Amino acid sequence: MLNKISYLIVICLMISSTQIFAESIDKHAGEYGFQMLKICSNPEFSGQGQTGTLYSPFASVFFIQPAAALNNKGNNLEVSTTALYADTQLNSVAWKSSHLNRSIGVGVRYLDYGKIDERLDSGLLVGSYNPIDIQLVFNFAQRIYSNHLIGINLNGLYEDIQTASAAGVSVDLGYIYETPIKNLKILAAVKNMGGTNQMESESIKLPFSYEFGVANYMNILPDINLNYEVKSLYFIEDSNAKLYTGATLDLYNMLYLRAGYKINHDSEGISTGVGVKWHNASINYSFIPSTNDLDDIHSISVGWSY
Repeated sequence: MLNKISYLIVICLMISSTQIFAESIDKHAGEYGFQMLKICSNPEFSGQGQTGTLYSPFASVFFIQPAAALNNKGNNLEVSTTALYADTQLNSVAWKSSHLNRSIGVGVRYLDYGKIDERLDSGLLVGSYNPIDIQLVFNFAQRIYSNHLIGINLNGLYEDIQTASAAGVSVDLGYIYETPIKNLKILAAVKNMGGTNQMESESIKLPFSYEFGVANYMNILPDINLNYEVKSLYFIEDSNAKLYTGATLDLYNMLYLRAGYKINHDSEGISTGVGVKWHNASINYSFIPSTNDLDDIHSISVGWSY
């Protein structure tokens, strides 16, 4: 049987090999598409700079970190909607069932760009069209020994724009190490490995990424807790790595105050959010002011635990 060191070696090799695989695709593929895969669709995490999954009970954790659902026992259903730019809207539904040693989850994310005017070369308006992106997700996560967690997302993808469409499949891999230091966890993930069919004779490249980070949880006062996370994230089509950091202040397991910051991000910087939990129900909201001429981003979700 493999020991803990062997598991770590296997995971490191897996991450390295997937990077090489993605780079080989990058040399021969066409334009990047499915940019929805880069957008966080749930306010619990967008409110804290796309971090916070390692101590979250919400169903949508596996969208961000495929191994994170193992951190909280129980079943959870969540529905969210995010108002992006103009009339573009990103909606999602997620469900997970976790027993700490093993978890499963399913989800769907739907990006609606709204109606876009269709014009001739002369500028004459002749109609409109409605581009969409769809992502179907199946998640499975397993605890290895007592402090190594691994997870996988299998994604079905579909994109439709005006007169063309593309479909594809991708895989996300996640890993969490629960260190001997109390409540300190190390995370890693590689996402969007896969491919699509051609759209108008051009292959569509997925936004392959990999990330590493640390998260911690501390008790400040009785019934007042703080969790925070820092991670670096790299998209293969970008020249600079991005740094995401965020924190949540948990007050009496009822009120959650969130804040985050993204460094080297094109259109986002600071983010804020708030959540309320009452018995089995929860509602969350996040606000991300734009750092350029685009609209601010508002996101809201409702959840139910059982």
